[in-house]
Amino acid sequence: MPRSTRRRVKARQAGSTPASSIPSIKRDNPPQRGFMSRLFDALDARFDDLDECRDVAQYGCDMGVTGFIYYHETRKFFFEHEDEIEAYLDGIYGDSILEELSKKNNSINQLINAMVWIVVQDHCSCIAGKAELAAV
Repeated sequence: MPRSTRRRVKARQAGSTPASSIPSIKRDNPPQRGFMSRLFDALDARFDDLDECRDVAQYGCDMGVTGFIYYHETRKFFFEHEDEIEAYLDGIYGDSILEELSKKNNSINQLINAMVWIVVQDHCSCIAGKAELAAV
């Protein structure tokens, strides 16, 4: 884990909240897709079922999303896309998101899990939203 993440995590406090309960705080300058193409390519490859995307968008990852249920799965995904996930969260939610998440998650595994779940849920929400707009 990069030093910047470790420093942000030091402020961790007790408590645990699923990633789906974090409010959406959109910023004016989201990160560029080109920088994070590996992340979005992996998510696009995994989430090719519109009904599943709608379910994830509506109910969140804590309902159980194949490939993102167990810590070893979310840790593997996180470490494959760590820089992109951190840049995405910072670009969309601001630097304070890691502080918020670290206060609500008891361990590094829970923090990593929450970060991945937010990215997955946002991605599925985007796909579901685009499909709804296309249907209109």
